Amino acid sequence: MKLTNKDKEYLIAIGYSDNDLTAIEDAIRNIRYEVFDSIPINITQKEAIRILGKEEVFSQTSASLFLQRKRSSGSCPH
Repeated sequence: MKLTNKDKEYLIAIGYSDNDLTAIEDAIRNIRYEVFDSIPINITQKEAIRILGKEEVFSQTSASLFLQRKRSSGSCPH
């Protein structure tokens, strides 16, 4: 998914940098979305945005990137 100008403005307004925007855009394009009932079911990005809303998808993707960076740097124990 390509971030729109409005998406970028929103993300910058809540504190993300241009480098973060690139990483978020890459992650959103490559992330696997799942819903869970009794078993995990893969869903499309469009379905994830419909179910959760775009801001929540951005939030979850950003949080995931943050933890990934912390783990790579060795500053996160898990």
